Amino acid sequence: MRGLTTHELPYQADSAALFALMRDLPDAIWLDSGKPLSSQGRYDLISASPDSVIETRGDLSTISDSLGVRESAADPFELVKQLLDPLLDSAPGSGSGSESDSVASCNHPFVGGVIGYFGYDLGRRCIPITPRATAVTALPDMRVGRYLWALEVDHLLPRRPQADYYSALADTAEQFNGTVQSENSV
Repeated sequence: MRGLTTHELPYQADSAALFALMRDLPDAIWLDSGKPLSSQGRYDLISASPDSVIETRGDLSTISDSLGVRESAADPFELVKQLLDPLLDSAPGSGSGSESDSVASCNHPFVGGVIGYFGYDLGRRCIPITPRATAVTALPDMRVGRYLWALEVDHLLPRRPQADYYSALADTAEQFNGTVQSENSV
């Protein structure tokens, strides 16, 4: 990860239309502030195409990434940390750049990282809990992806909607930009 690249996009008060452009990309995700229906919340974050995904069921995690698909019985929290470490080591402000490049000073709510969910049953990996009742859903205990770009909609400063991604990710950036540009030209 070499740095953060930002592209400004036209502001839309309702991010549903933006997510509609991305929803068919792999593992599309939308962290919705509730705007415009809610007076609370500031940012909507939309992303897709994580470069790595970890899915945990019981004592086994499945890791899918550029190396293929493999299984691990390691602590899923440690697996997530391993996903984040390369981003933290190469992030702006990690010691290789100037202070003005630091993640803390970049004023973005998300500049790449892990998005997903941790189910209650994942707690069984940390503390002893009585045996499970019959599962009522087929959801895994944990499913997270490492997302390297995000469409950020700032409802407080609507003049500044942006797509942020690490510049080393040319394929993801080109896929994202192509989707947005083709929709805007229609």
